[in-house]
Amino acid sequence: MTAAFVLWGIVVAAGVAEMAHYEETPGVQRSAPKRWPEGSAIARARDGVTVVMFIHPKCPCRRASEAQLAEIMRAAPATTRFSISTDLAEARRFGAKTSGQVVVYDALGELRFSGGITFARGHAGKNTGQEIVDALVHGGRPERTTTPVFGCGLEDT
Repeated sequence: MTAAFVLWGIVVAAGVAEMAHYEETPGVQRSAPKRWPEGSAIARARDGVTVVMFIHPKCPCRRASEAQLAEIMRAAPATTRFSISTDLAEARRFGAKTSGQVVVYDALGELRFSGGITFARGHAGKNTGQEIVDALVHGGRPERTTTPVFGCGLEDT
């Protein structure tokens, strides 16, 4: 009886550790193009920044990413353009490989940020990526231009 209880405890602990590792492991991330990609069907702001989030509609992590984006949107100036894209061709055009990846381009079409705005898979809350995007939509110039992306693979789910 005691050996079975110990074994059960080890199995549970290993499962919890694996879940924590999964939640804290970023997805694949490629570099986004330095300039707004030619041929994109996503409309770009001409007098403010453009924020684009790439998500997979079946990724359970997307809810946290969308909640973080909604928080940024609530306080953003009217000149900011936001888009959420589920289009795989657009994701490829912008170098996005993981659901939840966000890119921010300025009015001249220059890349200012590429990364995630959650601190772990499926977890909303204050984090560096969200702070950077929020600063950019308000005219700031943060030193960091990238953060890890936590989500499912855009082509996997």
